[in-house]
Amino acid sequence: MPYYNTEESIQHVVTLLNKRLYNAGYSFRVIEVSEYTVYVQASFDFGYYVNVHIQFDNCIFTNLKERDEWPDAWHADQLFLLDEVEVENILNWYDVEKEPTNNLFAFIFNINGCNINNAGVVVCEKLYIRWEHPYYD
Repeated sequence: MPYYNTEESIQHVVTLLNKRLYNAGYSFRVIEVSEYTVYVQASFDFGYYVNVHIQFDNCIFTNLKERDEWPDAWHADQLFLLDEVEVENILNWYDVEKEPTNNLFAFIFNINGCNINNAGVVVCEKLYIRWEHPYYD
């Protein structure tokens, strides 16, 4: 599976993810938060299987914690790609320094809406999404 690290490819895969998860009844669970990676799984029923793996790499900030869980937003998008101004607002809000050469993308899960002071924010350089459904990748 490819890593997505351009605005065009990330916008495409986020749109596709939101389309597939729309009104699907998935839940989300944070499996790992390490120095550079945030790994989230989504499933219709975690007791039986995992449907999709979402990994954010080369992270410089997240307010997600391991074992965080939340239900999907049903009739709304699940993940938002934020624009450059919103990325700067997040970095300023949380007082995060970045290298001038970083090509950063900010995402927010639809946990409690799309405000930058809510949970579910990840700022990173790369996104990886892998579906367990054989035709989704």
